[in-house]
Order: sequence, then C-alpha cells, then structure tokens
Amino acid sequence: MPALMDLLPVTLQAIFIAIVICLTLTEDQRKTARLQAHTSSAARLSTYKRGIATWWAYAFIAGLLIHPPQLFIAAGTKNDMAWLNNSQLATGVAITILVIYFFLAFMPAAHCIIKPQARLSYWKELRNYYFLFPVSKQERRWWILLSLTAGICEEIFFRGFLLQFIHGQSHANWHIDLSLALVASALVFGICHYYQGISGIIRTAIGGLLFGLLTILTNSLWLPILLHALVDLAVLVIYKPEEDFPEMAARLVVGYEP
Repeated sequence: MPALMDLLPVTLQAIFIAIVICLTLTEDQRKTARLQAHTSSAARLSTYKRGIATWWAYAFIAGLLIHPPQLFIAAGTKNDMAWLNNSQLATGVAITILVIYFFLAFMPAAHCIIKPQARLSYWKELRNYYFLFPVSKQERRWWILLSLTAGICEEIFFRGFLLQFIHGQSHANWHIDLSLALVASALVFGICHYYQGISGIIRTAIGGLLFGLLTILTNSLWLPILLHALVDLAVLVIYKPEEDFPEMAARLVVGYEP
C-alpha cells in the first residue's frame, strides 16, 4: 500500500501531462484549420477566450499537483548541468546566446516603434498568420490578456511543471540529468506548436530550450514569464492592419475566406 501511495503523485502528474499534450495538439490543430478556412473577428475572439480559460485551468491544476512555490524554481543538485555551473566560460557563452536571441526577438518591434512605416517590411512574414492575429481594437485588448496568459501559464507548465517532472524534482521515482530534461521539455514545447508547421515546431523548440536555459540560470520563472509575454505582445506593435491595410482589415473583421 505505501508503495502504491508513493506512485500516486507521479502517476497523476504523468496523466495530466499526457492530457495537456493531447488536447493541445488536437484542439490547436482543429482551431487552426477552422480559422484558416474562415476567419473573422468573432472567430478569433472565441479562440482567444477559450485559450485563456484553458491555460489558466492547466496552470491551476499544475499548482494542485506540485506545491505552487516549487513551480517557480528550477533548483537541481550540484551535479546537474556541471558543464554549465562549473565553467565561467560556458555560463558566459550561454548568457551571450540568450542576449542575442532576445535582442533578435525584440528587434522588429523596436524597429517599428522607432520607424512605424517599417511595419510594411514585416507584412509578408506576418501575413501567414493573418487568420490568427488580432485586427480590431477589441481583439487587440483580448490579445493582451492572451499574451499575459501564455507568458504565465505556458511557462508554469513547460518550464515549471514539465521540466521538474522529467528531471524528477517533483517526485522521487527517478532522476534525469537537468540538461536532458531541458532538451526533452523544449521538444515537447515545440511539438505542441505543431499547428505552426515544421518551421514553427523548430522555432518554438529552440525558443523553449532558451527559455528553459534562462529559467535554470536565474533559478526562477519570473524573467521567462516576463519575456515570453513581451514576445507575444510585440505582435501588437508590428501588426496593425487597420492602419496599414484598412480594406483587408475590414474583410478580416467581418469574415474572410481565402
């Protein structure tokens, strides 16, 4: 009986992770296909609201399965990631990579703030996501809530709950090196963005790896949460179809079928 009770926490955590991954893959793919077939302001708002409710529910359940304060740290043993913790050079390289990554991530938004007409130069890339990105003022307000939700809840799940589960920190059933746990959690993060295609999986997996590395270096989720939310909020600075392409914006609000 005691042995079974010891397995209960890790079993519940594993079931929860499997449910989140399966629902994310199936629901995101279904919502993406529906929006690509016919997008409108109402359809996008419905998607935003459902995403916000869903991810806060996931974060709440994660807090029930792991002591909430523990979700916000990534502490390991002295032997974890010794290649990084015991080398000033490796730490310096890691910090440099993170600085370059986030500089590149925020550079388009900064460019558009300094030079608003620069938004047109990013239109071709962003146009691939016209069916999902916010157009109207109401959509843009909900996008703020969605971005904050993604920053908080996705970091809690992927860099908090999932990373600690794979590492073995949230239970006592195994111990996997933190480096391997970091890579595995980043791969899952990428796969959960399958709706963005292969390039999206690769891009988000790399992002997940670097956000996880930042979590480990700072031993906290707070900075990754802040930066994740800001990355998503940057869309509001770069993508302003009502100002740049009013005719297309009107079609996207009322309803648009490619």
